[in-house]
Amino acid sequence: MTCHSYHGEAFVRKALAGRHPRDSFLLATKLPPCMSEAEEDHEKIFSEQLEKCGVDIFDHYTPHDIGFSRDEV
Repeated sequence: MTCHSYHGEAFVRKALAGRHPRDSFLLATKLPPCMSEAEEDHEKIFSEQLEKCGVDIFDHYTPHDIGFSRDEV
């Protein structure tokens, strides 16, 4: 599992995607609401995460901190 806020996407690219066939590992990440101002931002964020991880698909993609507003934290 990685997430933008964990700063692990570059490590995934180097340690997994850069060394192993994509079908040899499962990869999950999260949609970080802190990066999203509007629903329209989600596709851009998703594409950027794929690129940073060096993959063309995630096996699992989940929203992060559902029910929390950036203004409430």
